[in-house]
Amino acid sequence: MRVDFGPLPSAEQLGTTVLHFLSARVSPLFKHSALALFELTGLLMSTVNYNSTIVCSASRAIKSVLSGPNWPSNLLWLTISALLQSFVVGQIFLFGYGASLLQARAGLPGRNSPDIDSNRLGDYFMQGLWPFLVYLVASLIVSIIVTVPFMILIAIFMVIGHQIGDAGVLMVVILAFPLTIVLSILMAILLGPITIRAMICQDFQKAFDIGWCVSFIKLTFWEVAVSTLVFMLLGLAIYFAGLALLCVGIVPAIGLLSGAVMHLLAQWYELFLSRGGEPVAPASDTLVDATVV
Repeated sequence: MRVDFGPLPSAEQLGTTVLHFLSARVSPLFKHSALALFELTGLLMSTVNYNSTIVCSASRAIKSVLSGPNWPSNLLWLTISALLQSFVVGQIFLFGYGASLLQARAGLPGRNSPDIDSNRLGDYFMQGLWPFLVYLVASLIVSIIVTVPFMILIAIFMVIGHQIGDAGVLMVVILAFPLTIVLSILMAILLGPITIRAMICQDFQKAFDIGWCVSFIKLTFWEVAVSTLVFMLLGLAIYFAGLALLCVGIVPAIGLLSGAVMHLLAQWYELFLSRGGEPVAPASDTLVDATVV
């Protein structure tokens, strides 16, 4: 006996059905998510403070790079590292600089940021090698787990949107923007603890302590998420300000933001320790000063 199911729906009909579902079901959730993100952006006008003594502030992380009498020299070295990031050398130097910040508890309450010492460039490269390799491998793993499914989903929506027309493409763009923000925050949450641990312990194998990383995420999840969101918004403003300077200011802007990321990592680690987190054993006799002042 033959069963006739009728003609199969065309790609346009299928796409229309999917978009109608998204409009009816996803749009309300999307609206509430947008309102929540809008409330979080209000933190740009205030400090992210979830603890009476420990504060995570994206704006202070950026200001830390420009603090002190030697900030022009620091910004110059960070700008040079931004120029050399394509050659990997700049990235290794940046991770080494971040390691020195963690050791000195830079960018945190009660402690001034140490300047970049031109006599210690070799030390920065040595301290940045293992963190760079750890970050490279961890980024690849996280990208496969998180980014690849995200890109496949976007590609499917793009195909459906293209079949429908301009309205479909517009819907995909509207959906892709908040998803990209969420993806960036998720990447920061997952890669942050591994990067911090690698910069302190200076060991490839010890950096991938999953139990420690899970504990870090549990103790700092919301602070990391909110400060990352605020940092992204401030970073966009700084980047476009660099574009406004006839594109000449883009490289210093990237250098400034790269250095600020390291200050933000130092703040996260301080917050983690203040909430009872297990400190990472340093690779040398240099101890990480995490005393709250």
